[in-house]
Amino acid sequence: VSGQRSAVSGQRSAVSGQKEVSPSPPLPLSLSGWWKGWGWLSGETSLEGERKEQRGTVRGNPFNVLSFSPDSTTVRAWRRIRQDVYVLRGHRTFSIRLRYGRNDRWDNEYTGGVRRTRIVEQALRVRSRFTKRFDSEWTCTKRDQRRADRSLSKYRIAGWEWTGHLSYRPRSALQTSLKGTWSREHEREKNVRADRLSLKPGISYALRGKGRIRAYVDWTSVSSHPKDRPLIYPMAKGRRRGRTLNGNLMVDYRLGRYMTAFLSYNGRKEPGRRTIHTGRMEVKAYF
Repeated sequence: VSGQRSAVSGQRSAVSGQKEVSPSPPLPLSLSGWWKGWGWLSGETSLEGERKEQRGTVRGNPFNVLSFSPDSTTVRAWRRIRQDVYVLRGHRTFSIRLRYGRNDRWDNEYTGGVRRTRIVEQALRVRSRFTKRFDSEWTCTKRDQRRADRSLSKYRIAGWEWTGHLSYRPRSALQTSLKGTWSREHEREKNVRADRLSLKPGISYALRGKGRIRAYVDWTSVSSHPKDRPLIYPMAKGRRRGRTLNGNLMVDYRLGRYMTAFLSYNGRKEPGRRTIHTGRMEVKAYF
């Protein structure tokens, strides 16, 4: 368990919309551990948190994030709990992971009042290898997101997400992949439903000790009901209603023993906006 005070200064610069406070240095906690049952069953437990109080107001045990109860003297606090249970962990041909995660966040740095958010996830992941060249991964996630405060931005989002990832390697230098995602979310405060469908094919080719070429295309379609109500930002991974297309090309190449080059291109088309093209080229020399 890490119970030492952070050496980073806790003084925050004045930002528009934030309170003028003189906080104490953050008080972090991090705890994780493995456990193993039978030969095929194992697990991992992780607990992290941080609490930042106004200077001179720390009471009790600030490192006990299990009792997550901030008050008016708290500047900022967060807690993250994760529990994983594995079946045949590390097995090359088949494995299962069950996950429960919870993330609580409490923020009192803004003049608009306290912001409380909570995300709870329950997920099942199955990995399998049909042959030496063909791998698959399937994930089903139930997610609940909430924000409770006095502002008009509070929300309650409940949803499911299914993700499949297929990978095929016909030879050692070439690998192709296809990732598909479908999700459905329901925001209860404004009674809005959002569906998201995403397909992401990709390819990677190794240049025999010289570098690698990678490319992928990400196509996403978002629909909602009713159509005249706006989507809350956390819904549909922040994507806009309609179809979005995003393409990437990346090339890493070794020009010599002490010189490398990197080239990338990104093209993005969002609903109601013009296509954005971005290119980047970089050459590094080592002396």
